[in-house]
Amino acid sequence: MKKKNGNELLFVLYIFLFIIIKFFFKFDPTHTFIMLLVPSIIILLSSFIYNGRKSVVLKPHILFISIIVFIPFLLTIIFNNNSYVMNYLYEFIIYGLIPMYLFSRVKDINEVINIGGKFSIISFLLFFYDPLRNYYYFSDYMSFGLVCMLPIFLFSILSRKRLGKKKFFILEMLSLFEMLIFCNRGSFLTAIIIEIVFFIIEDNKEKNKYLFFKIISLIAAAFILIANVNNILLIIQKVLTSLNFNSYSIRAVSLMISGNSSGLSGRENIWANAISYFWDSPIFGHGIGSFENIYGIYTHNLILETLTSTGIIGLIVILISFIKCIKKIIIGENKSFYFALLIIGIFPLLFSIYIYKWLFFWILIYIAYDKPFKKERK
Repeated sequence: MKKKNGNELLFVLYIFLFIIIKFFFKFDPTHTFIMLLVPSIIILLSSFIYNGRKSVVLKPHILFISIIVFIPFLLTIIFNNNSYVMNYLYEFIIYGLIPMYLFSRVKDINEVINIGGKFSIISFLLFFYDPLRNYYYFSDYMSFGLVCMLPIFLFSILSRKRLGKKKFFILEMLSLFEMLIFCNRGSFLTAIIIEIVFFIIEDNKEKNKYLFFKIISLIAAAFILIANVNNILLIIQKVLTSLNFNSYSIRAVSLMISGNSSGLSGRENIWANAISYFWDSPIFGHGIGSFENIYGIYTHNLILETLTSTGIIGLIVILISFIKCIKKIIIGENKSFYFALLIIGIFPLLFSIYIYKWLFFWILIYIAYDKPFKKERK
């Protein structure tokens, strides 16, 4: 690897590790532990070798984050141990600690996007047909959306908007189409929010002078879409039926609009249980993994997950971290990149996945406690 972009390559490689590895090891829960642990260790050791012996020592803010996270794990193991806590700890190391370390070595954001765009092309070519094989590699529509298509979309739109590589518009639209038809609604909505933010916000200050007209046109487009949403969904369903395709996302949205479903797919019951469970121990929570240990399912919501696990104290820590992160993004450089990271790091956690398995969330936490952005991180 080139000396100038080795850290950027290792960081992007780690992100796409969870996608490309599926091609060589078909989804199998019995082998997930080894399947992720071995390549993660290889990439981590590669970073140690590439950066020298001093890189083995964690930066102070990563050490601080790790201590804050490990404390509730330790308290759970001591006072309220359950069958999920150790798995969550393992997932934090794989999806949280290692990515934070790798990102801490990144200096050139543009190079991250450049490499990520190339990996996006490879990943799309490998897996775009997976839904047509009944999710042979990713097992279900949610995993296919969150793990595969959403990162592909992220680096596609960043390559187009940030690096000016207009050809990535094709991959951007193809991945967006796949999320609309074959993935969970959370992935598609996250992508749409990123599209809207990128339409409004530009790193180029000259282009931002048209912000008012962009907002007006966006509102007008939203009104037109809302007024015709039933007809649009009907057309899409007819096309899919003619092609013998079945779309969970389109079907769920249609049921919600028609009033035959709340659109939450049973989450309202999970959330009601979580709220009731939270009030049994509101200050400190019940411990990590405790809700899933009792109800057999995670909360599908970042706020409720935090409240049931670590109580109001844990929620305060999360809110402080987000405020610090947003403040740094607003006053720093590379707004388009970090705003996209902010959206993809938070929005899926409100409906679809939990924090210990969401890499982008922990990158945001790292940003919150990192030193102020400097010129060298271009």
